[in-house]
Amino acid sequence: MLEQRRDMIMSGQVLAKILFATESATLKPYQQTVLCTTGAVSDVDLVLPPVGEAAGKLYSITLVTDGGKDVTVNDHGDDSRVAFTAVTLDTAEDYILLYSDGARWWTISSEVA
Repeated sequence: MLEQRRDMIMSGQVLAKILFATESATLKPYQQTVLCTTGAVSDVDLVLPPVGEAAGKLYSITLVTDGGKDVTVNDHGDDSRVAFTAVTLDTAEDYILLYSDGARWWTISSEVA
């Protein structure tokens, strides 16, 4: 099912609300689900969208396949009212669920080995 959805997104049939990340990226406010796969060459750095633009939204970021490198989740230019500490996902199935209230990021749930 995920592969079929990914194919539809890649062909432009559906807005890419799910990001299949294999390299570093800055998230758009509508990319609320991120499924990461790392390789053996380089880490994946993900930058959250501006906290004000993400107000009222939940963001789910999961390291699905760990190829040896890490996924680091960072704030967008430290724009959160309360400092956001970068989170590193380094084991398959590590995840973080974040919520933006427009002023800061809240960690709703996480499992980081």
